[in-house]
Amino acid sequence: MLRMLLVLAVSLSATAATAEFKGEAEAGAVIVSGNSESESYSFKTKNSYTQDKNSYSILGRYLQTTANGVESARNWDAGVRYDRAISESLAGYI
Repeated sequence: MLRMLLVLAVSLSATAATAEFKGEAEAGAVIVSGNSESESYSFKTKNSYTQDKNSYSILGRYLQTTANGVESARNWDAGVRYDRAISESLAGYI
């Protein structure tokens, strides 16, 4: 899977001048102490590449929370998306 994404990224970087890359990233931490202790960490990223009427996106999120040394929450997701503009007011995605 990683090789496929790497090949896709390399092939996309060698295309027309109308291409555009965008990227967003977030990281967060909350650490609380007192009568009880809690730690929460989160990460999020979204990267997209747009060329003419096509748009390719890769996204991911991760959250982990521990309370008093015990993991109380863990959640993650990852995805890819392909969008195609059919006309000025109509588009489709997979």
